[in-house]
Amino acid sequence: MEPIIRKFLDQDINYVMDIDLKSYFTPFTLDEWRAIADDATCELLVATCEGVPVGVVIWRKNRKEKEGEIVRLGVKPCERNSGIGSQLLEAVEYEALRVRLDKLYMVVPEVKCSPGDPDDVSVWLRVNGFRATLPIIPAVTQMYGRSIDGYRFEKPVRND
Repeated sequence: MEPIIRKFLDQDINYVMDIDLKSYFTPFTLDEWRAIADDATCELLVATCEGVPVGVVIWRKNRKEKEGEIVRLGVKPCERNSGIGSQLLEAVEYEALRVRLDKLYMVVPEVKCSPGDPDDVSVWLRVNGFRATLPIIPAVTQMYGRSIDGYRFEKPVRND
């Protein structure tokens, strides 16, 4: 069954927190989720299968810079490699185009950018039109007790 992409609803919170827990080394707390839901610059979209959220994307609009930041994107492990993450990215791009942003970006920890590694996302981002840019961003997160640098991946938003 084809997933449906829709805006986040309050009753989705337990599902998206579970997806986040299974997708990120440092998942958001309930208070952080509430702050994001209350942030007027953030938009949360969920992908549902049979009414149950199986994917989530959080993105923030910066109209002054004409760019959108993808803050988080996660898909339930049993639903990965089925195109749901790409569909969430397409939904964000559609919204970015609608509000006239020029580009989308996300910052990815360097440990998630090793082609061939099971946790690599760089190839998937490339397939979805994102490209790494310089400079490398120092200390974007803490993992395994140390600071981890990150790469900024960008994608132009086009009306093609």
